Amino acid sequence: MAGHPGRPTDPTLKFEWQEEILVACLTGEIDLASTEGYLQSIIETSQARPLGVVLDLSDVLYLDSAGVRLLFLAHRELNRTRVPVVAVLPRLEVVRRILSVAEVPTVLPVGDTRSAAIAQIKLDKAATTAAQLQHALESRVVIEQAKGILAERHNVDLEEAFERMRALSRRSRRSVRSIATDVVGGTIDISA
Repeated sequence: MAGHPGRPTDPTLKFEWQEEILVACLTGEIDLASTEGYLQSIIETSQARPLGVVLDLSDVLYLDSAGVRLLFLAHRELNRTRVPVVAVLPRLEVVRRILSVAEVPTVLPVGDTRSAAIAQIKLDKAATTAAQLQHALESRVVIEQAKGILAERHNVDLEEAFERMRALSRRSRRSVRSIATDVVGGTIDISA
């Protein structure tokens, strides 16, 4: 692709940190020759355990199939380590169309701006944390109920009731919450 007047076409990958989020800024013409090593750099830099990674494509002037593959692979590899990824769409409409045709937005969350991508990661992180806290609270409630049922039923203290559930959990390779749910539901009893 021919260069654009006043714009650098040489590809670059630079990293910035914004609010505990790693921003990988890709610029220029991203093709097979330029993607070599980019994936590894993104993965290695993300080992610092950011809240998320923003792949900022806003200054990308050209993107071929190798560039699209880079996005998919970065998304897959970072998801393996539970690091959320959001891409910032390129400013150039022709590059946006390439991403659309390749169905990148159906796999990889996208935002129009860097700030929108950062906000999306923060919102997703807050939602995940809220869900984890809710699950923990619900687990705690059902475990406490089961402890009370077992303590009353078998005339043992709450600590002994919990130990019985924990021992069954280990033997059956089920979670303590699952055992507690069955105790509360009346489908199992743990006598000793």
